[in-house]
Amino acid sequence: MSKEKQKNQKEIDSMVDDFSRNRTPRKTGITKAEWEKVKTIITLTPKQLDLYKGVRNNTLTICQGPAGTAKTFVACYSALGLLADKKIERIILTKPIQESGESLGFLPGTIEEKTDPYMQSYF
Repeated sequence: MSKEKQKNQKEIDSMVDDFSRNRTPRKTGITKAEWEKVKTIITLTPKQLDLYKGVRNNTLTICQGPAGTAKTFVACYSALGLLADKKIERIILTKPIQESGESLGFLPGTIEEKTDPYMQSYF
């Protein structure tokens, strides 16, 4: 693994640790230069590019599709671009928890322990 990838992995691990401790992550934004670098690495498919443009050009964008079509990825990608362009001040991630079986309230453990499996896709 290259030194840059190791550095990025350490930063990601640090942010995950901070989240787990209910602290605000150290990095609070993305610079325009960092965003331009990301855009050279990631290539969106034509349909993903349509979704990206929809998010960038509209106040509200709704999409649906089967699992694995990068809906969440493109939404996060779009949010980072808006953050880098200073069109938004922060990103708030939300995700509905769909219980299967018993209610989360009846399971043992803290609320963080109960919801952690649902949040892994964001990490």
